Amino acid sequence: MYGAYRVQFQDPNSETIRIASISALDSLKVGIDLHGINNKETENDAIIEARRNTSKLNQYLFDRSIKEAEAGAKIVFWAEGNGVILKDDESELYDQASEIASTQNIYLGLGIAVIDPTNSRFLENKFVLFDRNGKKVMDYWKGISVPGAEAPISNNKTTGIQKIETDYGTIAGAICFDLDFPNYLKEAKGSDILLAPSNDYIEIDQLHTNMAKFRAIEQGFNMVRQASLGHSIGTDYTGKVISEMNHFTDTSKVLITQLPTKGSKTIYSIIGDSFIVFCMLLLVMIVVVLRGKKTDRKS
Repeated sequence: MYGAYRVQFQDPNSETIRIASISALDSLKVGIDLHGINNKETENDAIIEARRNTSKLNQYLFDRSIKEAEAGAKIVFWAEGNGVILKDDESELYDQASEIASTQNIYLGLGIAVIDPTNSRFLENKFVLFDRNGKKVMDYWKGISVPGAEAPISNNKTTGIQKIETDYGTIAGAICFDLDFPNYLKEAKGSDILLAPSNDYIEIDQLHTNMAKFRAIEQGFNMVRQASLGHSIGTDYTGKVISEMNHFTDTSKVLITQLPTKGSKTIYSIIGDSFIVFCMLLLVMIVVVLRGKKTDRKS
């Protein structure tokens, strides 16, 4: 009853901030020729081509981030893996992000696929956040890779969900598939805002987005989930949708959200699934008692 009351009638009572979440234009998305890079005869040409394409893609994302900052966004971040960079060029990309974050006085989050051609598990799926001084304050690696296409190529580093204290409350980050796992998202307990760079496909876009709302309700954080090739939303901690964008119909690929800056402490974040376990144990006890009484009557 209390949960139903929260979702239906409780409204956040806090200031809001403008968050801009960005997906790359489909025309700019790039792949990297790993076979070409790992072939001595084609290595140089393949690296030049990769750097040309990734530079164009990442510069667009930076330019769009600056534009949104100038429009008043305090936090700007990219969808999952929408920035792409070779491992050797990673630090240079971060230097550029740091400068933009400090110059624009914003928190800037990069949803980035770092490609290491020397590793058979060549994908590092990261969310890297810079504060308003240009300091890297979050270096999050995707916690749970999608089985099938992603898991075999992913070089995962266990970082756990990271939280930082800001003037806009406690901010945490998680990537797409991570939000499917309630136990994992318990690490975000106490966060006011969760930034969730994501990447979907049309067959699951609405379903996957709706699943993510439950994590906001359970743990009491406000959330922006930017889904490239999917349905993006901003939601408060009761699951109410504040903003939304369909990747397949929106031309800008930018979601603007006025998100509350204060989350809520929930019962679930404290007791977890213990109430469910209690109900199951109670059911078992009732069944045992009833069967015992039935046996006594027969005897």
